[in-house]
Amino acid sequence: MNLDEKARDMHEAAAKIIDFTGLRREVRRQNGHERVLLGPVRNRLFERFIDPLKERGTPMHELSGMNVTVKKETLLATLQENRERHKKIVAEAREGYLKKAEAALRSRLDVIRSGKMDGLIFGLSLPVDQTKVYDTAIRLLEVDINDEMELTPSQVRNLVMDEWDWTEHFAMTNSAYSDTAAAHYGRSDD
Repeated sequence: MNLDEKARDMHEAAAKIIDFTGLRREVRRQNGHERVLLGPVRNRLFERFIDPLKERGTPMHELSGMNVTVKKETLLATLQENRERHKKIVAEAREGYLKKAEAALRSRLDVIRSGKMDGLIFGLSLPVDQTKVYDTAIRLLEVDINDEMELTPSQVRNLVMDEWDWTEHFAMTNSAYSDTAAAHYGRSDD
């Protein structure tokens, strides 16, 4: 399949999605070919189907311009508390990872010693550690000369609510090794 055929297939798939979802179809005629404009289509698909599934409450774009002013010492204390919980989860996850890795190695070693030919794929993801993100944010606050800070909704989400763009990955990976992470993020092996 050449590049033109792949592009045509991609545009046909986008057209089917647009037709299925009832979104207005935007097309451009170019060299006698009809092209679906993917940028606007992708944005409308995201706004209509994906974004509402991820957001719980008011969409972030509706909060723009609603900045808040907080006392720096309160923000710093919250951020340090979030960092300590994060570090506890990371420490537990590292310990849990080492236990699972050792068990997996022992199990594989037993198989090898028995003379069986078997692959050595373990499927264990390394624990995730984002402590440096907290360290940077804390240091920025410590060196700032103001007693109060103005925060955007996005900054409140990160610094106060402890919801970052990497939180889901952190939770999914570390919950496999840390009971604190599993309890905090609502995941379990059950």
